[in-house]
Parts: sequence; C-alpha cells; structure tokens
Amino acid sequence: MLTYSRGILTFSSWTQRMMTSGSEAYIRRVKPNEEPTKFSPTTKANIRRAHNASVKTVNVTKTTVGMINNVSGTQTVRQKPDCQLDRAQQIRRYSAF
Repeated sequence: MLTYSRGILTFSSWTQRMMTSGSEAYIRRVKPNEEPTKFSPTTKANIRRAHNASVKTVNVTKTTVGMINNVSGTQTVRQKPDCQLDRAQQIRRYSAF
C-alpha cells in the first residue's frame, strides 16, 4: 500500500517540477508587453474554477492516502517538498523508485 502513496507523491512532485520548469522557460523567452494584460471576467472565473479543482484534488488525495494507510496499518511519512531539498537529496529520493 505504501507504494501507492509514494506513487501519488512522486507524480505530484514531478508535476510541480514540470510546471516550474515551464514557467521559468516562458519567463526567459517572452518579452513583457507595454501594457498589462487584461483578463476577461470569463477567464478569471475559469482560473478560479481550475484553482478550486486543484484544491479539491489535494483533499481527495490526502483522504485516499489516509484511508490506504489506515487499512494497511502504516503511518503517513511527511516528506519535505522538493523545493526544500538540494539537488543531491532530490536525486537520492527519486533513485529509490
């Protein structure tokens, strides 16, 4: 059962790294506009919906991992987020899989 929770944590960490990498690449390549970008109310509402869906996903994942751990009799191991690890620690963490 611990493998499932590790898989969820690994995938979420990978997703975080990919999003960070993509945003950094975008910032490096794109020149700022003369005027600030103005978002329509529809765009703002869609961003809010995506954020709310993300929060719900985190809560479902947390609940699922808790249930798996309760059934298997194990405890959740709290790990530092990747952003708090240096490169060597990240390599050690993911080379175990």
